[in-house]
Amino acid sequence: ECTSVENKCRTPARLVTFYSPDRHRAQSVAALTAAQIYSDMGRKVLYISMQPFSGFEKLLGVRYESDMTDFMYFALKRPDKLMYKLEGIKRTMHNVDYLPPALDFADLVHIAEDEWKRCLDILLYNSGYSDIVVDLTESCEGFYHFLERSDAVYLLCAEDAVSKAMYAQFEQLMKIREFDAA
Repeated sequence: ECTSVENKCRTPARLVTFYSPDRHRAQSVAALTAAQIYSDMGRKVLYISMQPFSGFEKLLGVRYESDMTDFMYFALKRPDKLMYKLEGIKRTMHNVDYLPPALDFADLVHIAEDEWKRCLDILLYNSGYSDIVVDLTESCEGFYHFLERSDAVYLLCAEDAVSKAMYAQFEQLMKIREFDAA
């Protein structure tokens, strides 16, 4: 039997989100680079990719036995054991912990917004990380919650006309939703 130690932090981890309305390839590179920089500054960092096809297994030459979907299952069904499960699932790359991305992004699509909220709160307040870097896509129901809860949101956009138009539409949506982009 496993037991979990609850590690309630006085201050939550800083949530840093990277997003690109045009699904710019550099989004993941920028998010991982930021995570590495925070780690090099002596901060404890967790990187989470919501990308549908991250390619991590091929790029890193690894095989994952469990991934983000297993973590989410545990977060929702056994939150008392979540930190124990996090220790068993996470991997480390250049001193940055990360959850192996979901093999099938459809598994993440079916997670409700309130479930994302609960999981994010657990990570922010109980994980012991100083920074959580999220490589966000709109494929999760918690998309707007991640943006609203973020301490910093970095938007990436290419310089072509189509990408700029997509960014303008995203910016318009954020204004309508009264999202503060300050």
